[in-house]
Amino acid sequence: MNLATKTIKAQTEKENDILLGGMAEKIKDKIFIPASTHKIKIFLCGASLELESSLRFKIDQLFKHYHFYQFEIIYPEDLFDELLFGPNKQDLLSLENLLAESVDAVIIIPESSGSFAELGAFVSNENLRKKIICLQDKKRVKEKSFINYGPIRLLKKLKQGKVIPVDYQDILHFTPSQTAPRSNELNKIRPAIFELLKQASHKKNSINLLDAENFIIPCIYLLETAGKKTLAKLFEFGSKQNHSASNAATSAAINVLLKKKLILKTPEGYVLSKAGLRKFNNWSFSSRTNYSYNYNDLDSIRIDVLSWRERSKTNQLFL
Repeated sequence: MNLATKTIKAQTEKENDILLGGMAEKIKDKIFIPASTHKIKIFLCGASLELESSLRFKIDQLFKHYHFYQFEIIYPEDLFDELLFGPNKQDLLSLENLLAESVDAVIIIPESSGSFAELGAFVSNENLRKKIICLQDKKRVKEKSFINYGPIRLLKKLKQGKVIPVDYQDILHFTPSQTAPRSNELNKIRPAIFELLKQASHKKNSINLLDAENFIIPCIYLLETAGKKTLAKLFEFGSKQNHSASNAATSAAINVLLKKKLILKTPEGYVLSKAGLRKFNNWSFSSRTNYSYNYNDLDSIRIDVLSWRERSKTNQLFL
């Protein structure tokens, strides 16, 4: 490649970056943040979601049934695996601090060895334990155990987070009906979440690594087809995260979206599936009747996309 060709390529990439940076800012300010601010983000820990007999699985189903527009349940296991063990490794302490900054509450159900370890690790983090809601099994409240004498005792002593004794079996066997709209045990969780929100009282105005999945969906929606490199650049420009972390977060988010069948991989790039399109449309609601952002902004960004495609003749570089 001669010097002239290298110069043209560098200039083209610079122009692409400028256009992508502008689009990323608009997607963040006009779509992502308005659609995110009304959501209460909950990190739900417990036994594997593949275990349908677990309390975590049951609570996940009940939250989706009752609070679809209000709560967003997050399970960043796949993202954490990518960030911890992928090519761009992050340290565990950084991820715990990231989690503390990213979610409104952390609901931990100590029902498996993994969740015992999570509870111990999270309680040890000064920033994270303020957001912990530990659902303690009523039958084990008086047991002489590490969980009771260790992390639960520390939460109570410091008066941070919440420890709520609940009847696991009551929730596990609860079936929604008109006569019993919500389990009494489940009703104990919502007030605890809102009390933590009052104590925190913050407004979201930025994008972090755990937001990659939800940021990428509107990007693909607007671009219709997008490659991994394009999505990583958009996330980097929108989040202001460093290049390495942005690549790791984008890779992890794409893997999660593929597993959830929200996106499809085509020869031209990634596209939204029918399920992904439904998620984007549902995500746009701040309530059952109100939109969280102005649809005219979508048209404005589409014009930017057309301009980017027109001026970037070497767009294949970003697939």
